[in-house]
Amino acid sequence: MFLSLVDFESIQSGKLDTANLIDVIGQVFELGDLETVQCHGKQRKKIEFSLRDISDQKIPCCLWRKFAEAIHSFSQQAEEEIVVCLIRFAKIGTYRNQVQISNAFDASQVYFNPPIKDTYEFMKRF
Repeated sequence: MFLSLVDFESIQSGKLDTANLIDVIGQVFELGDLETVQCHGKQRKKIEFSLRDISDQKIPCCLWRKFAEAIHSFSQQAEEEIVVCLIRFAKIGTYRNQVQISNAFDASQVYFNPPIKDTYEFMKRF
């Protein structure tokens, strides 16, 4: 799998074009509850959390619909183990005056503990 991972500092700098989708990876941190909210007149599932990079920098994230359900389910099964989340084709947005990552509808791909070098680095570090 070809990845073009973007570092958290670049994301938070505000210099990236938010029209472009990015690849981002980090440890799932501060996972909130799976919520059902009213959005554009429809009920939608969402979950908020932070991703933490290898240098302990954090970035807020929000996943919607099937991705919210997937991270909630995977994290419950993992219990106290580290969960590394790779989001391919993620969207950079702003929520409550804070840069945030979310899925771009169904265009995004979300993987948990993918078998790549970055995942193993997180496992060793944390």
